[in-house]
Amino acid sequence: MFIGLGLSLTAIGRALDAYAIAGFSPKLVFAPTADVYRTGGSASTFAGMIDYTGASNKTMVDSDGVLKWAPHNTVTYSEATTGWATFAGVNPLTITDGVFTVEETTDNSGHAVSTTLLLSAQTTGVIEIKANGRTKGGFDLGTASGTYRANFDLSAETIDTAGSAVISSSITALGDGWYRLSMTATNSNTFRITIKNDAGLISYTGDGASGFLFRLPHAYRSDLGGMADNPDTGNSYVPTTSAARYLSRRGHHVWNGSEWVNAGMLVEPTAATNLVTYSEDFTNAAWTKTDASFTGGKLIEEATTAEHLLLNAVNIVAGTIYTAFYDLEAAERTWAYVHFGVAAFSGAKGAYFNLSSGTIGTVDAGASAAIVNLGGGVFRCIVTATATDTRSGAARVSIAQSDGVRNYAGDGTSGIIPHRAQLEVGSVPSSYIPTAGSTATRAAETVSIAAAKVPFINPDNLGAELVTNGDFATGDLTGWADISVGTGTATVNGSDQLELYRLDVSNRGRIMQDITFTTGTQYVVNFTKVDSSASVQCKAGSVDPDAATNLGQITAAGQYSFIFSSTRYLHFLNVSNGTTAVIDNISVREVTALELSIAMRGRMTYAQGNIYNPTFISWASDGANYILVRNRNTLTPLRTGAAAFQQAVSGVIDVVEEVLPGSYSPGINVPFSIASRHGSTFINGAVDGTALTADLTPTSLPNLSATPLSLAQSGGPMIIEEFAMWDVDLGDAGIEEASS
Repeated sequence: MFIGLGLSLTAIGRALDAYAIAGFSPKLVFAPTADVYRTGGSASTFAGMIDYTGASNKTMVDSDGVLKWAPHNTVTYSEATTGWATFAGVNPLTITDGVFTVEETTDNSGHAVSTTLLLSAQTTGVIEIKANGRTKGGFDLGTASGTYRANFDLSAETIDTAGSAVISSSITALGDGWYRLSMTATNSNTFRITIKNDAGLISYTGDGASGFLFRLPHAYRSDLGGMADNPDTGNSYVPTTSAARYLSRRGHHVWNGSEWVNAGMLVEPTAATNLVTYSEDFTNAAWTKTDASFTGGKLIEEATTAEHLLLNAVNIVAGTIYTAFYDLEAAERTWAYVHFGVAAFSGAKGAYFNLSSGTIGTVDAGASAAIVNLGGGVFRCIVTATATDTRSGAARVSIAQSDGVRNYAGDGTSGIIPHRAQLEVGSVPSSYIPTAGSTATRAAETVSIAAAKVPFINPDNLGAELVTNGDFATGDLTGWADISVGTGTATVNGSDQLELYRLDVSNRGRIMQDITFTTGTQYVVNFTKVDSSASVQCKAGSVDPDAATNLGQITAAGQYSFIFSSTRYLHFLNVSNGTTAVIDNISVREVTALELSIAMRGRMTYAQGNIYNPTFISWASDGANYILVRNRNTLTPLRTGAAAFQQAVSGVIDVVEEVLPGSYSPGINVPFSIASRHGSTFINGAVDGTALTADLTPTSLPNLSATPLSLAQSGGPMIIEEFAMWDVDLGDAGIEEASS
């Protein structure tokens, strides 16, 4: 059974065994729920394994069930002096081992250092600071003089909230003279530390040396329920370089009916925009209340016989699928009707929701509905429909007396409690995107694993070494032919490493070894690129290097592998003018078998209609060579929620998939557990512990040795719980166990 036991990485052996299937430990493990990461059979870290992008802020649910911002830091260069501005009264900023030193000059002026924040919303700024000749200062989160300032005194261990825009502030002793200052302010745009003299003056004649030490400067958006901690640091600090940094949503929690559970890492590969301009401020004039009022956080029906509703008008486009949700809580009324404007959708398109039982009532024809328990009596009530006219429309919520009854005599006091609203283009709801005066967009996220970290070849499936003197231990080019041109050179340095010097196209260093390969047989070449300055090509197939097949061109230092089929000869060429390439540990061995196994589990959100939605795993060098694991989702033929396992070589596709209709019905946070086995002569998949029928017609496996692997590559929101890879064939029984 493919599970993570939540073990500490300090118990490495035990943690690795927890993921073994049929006696084989996976070479790669990505288990964010257990905080276990492994590449190449050894323990790693999230950053050491995953390449993640997500260039905007986004929301998640933390372990306490509170909706928060994902970890981020809008202070750039949090561990470098670049980007920090100093006033005339401050010496150049320095940093040693992550600790900044800011010192006043002897000028009679202000003495401060600052950097620009990339936020214009409620912000919390945090810094750790230590006296270095001065104990008094100011901590600012804005440019207006004093408006965003909290004054602190380290000797007295005090901090105030003098600025009118400051919401709160605190000072915490950390030991060894260090203090953590924290301040929250509205609409912040600057992060500044000001030095004051003993009298508390900002402008004074400095002594040329006094000031502060500080470290870990960071700022984050802190409305909603604040920000989730960075799982790597265990606190709110997120290191940055040249740009604000937005981390992934590891530790996203879902309500299981009785408690909040860590579901894994939430990934949304598709960008989304909340078209509602005031998603929480229902008092704003952008919200129209008809036969209803909004008072004290409650939508209250008026004492009239009518429909009692709340709406926010937006521009609707014909032919577009829209999804709307309201996060609602029962008050005196326990039913609500969430729906779209009649004119833009050719009639009523909505659904009734029971806010007491968390169930769906009547759903209008042409609409689909879902409900999600958010805990604490709050339910996300979701409706999807297709617009039929281009015009002003709205996502509405009406108080309902009962299922199907929204037009009734109100009593003037009863109602429901709306918490949030969202309207977006698409057939499924994305994570909540707060707005306050305009629409807001969450950027798409990507999750990938570099090729060098993905297991592709089992060392047990390799033949004998074919290269002579690949480690250059002889101190010379024994076994190699120096085919350099002009003044280009091929030499072995004192560290027994190959050096290829190239001046220009007429003077270039090159070497070749005459190796006879068997036609139709696959081989793997491995080598170490020592330098990062020169680009090197590895070629095979012809005595003439210019005519040989280029297996790959690389620049960065590292370990590299290329799988190839050829007839003869192996070449290495420096292709960068004016550089010396350094190479070592060249090896070529026959690949006697190519086989691997994959397993993944988590939760997906999808709606019926798209052909493949979502894509769980995408490992593709191009459109003709790939391994894909996707959710087949078609109406004709009916294959809703059918897992599909594919591999393709040079456009020849082999597929194993579920049929009629599949294991996974459309919905929100639908659990899935899948596994597959791939080889040169077979492919098969397993779903929830049951293997499908293997396809034994493949004749080869795509060469993906230099190709990154992507997770949650397309579709709606996906929560990744665990992902693992083996460089062996687990067999049908193994993938059944891995997916159970």
